[in-house]
Amino acid sequence: MHILAVIGAFFARWLAVDALKFFAFKTVLYVVIIYLLPKALYNLISRIYSETFQMISGSVSFSDTTLNFTGLSGWFMDTLRVPECFTIILTAYIARFLITLVPFGPK
Repeated sequence: MHILAVIGAFFARWLAVDALKFFAFKTVLYVVIIYLLPKALYNLISRIYSETFQMISGSVSFSDTTLNFTGLSGWFMDTLRVPECFTIILTAYIARFLITLVPFGPK
């Protein structure tokens, strides 16, 4: 009867260790997918946008006209994250343009 208790304890410990490994893996995966990946992608897209805009503004002169949204419109722009959306859309257009420049890429 003593051998069954040892085998049962070993099996229970093995299940507990596997359950903890599974929980730790899922926790790390959750943190990476929910927090780190979107943050890294946003920073990458923002950096690409700013570098591209600096390169373009260095070669082309723009007027000094800017749009300033204040009050309710500013709150809506901030709440709906319009500047971030604009950054993503411009980056997609730039990426599409750059892909067409690759000689073996899709046209």
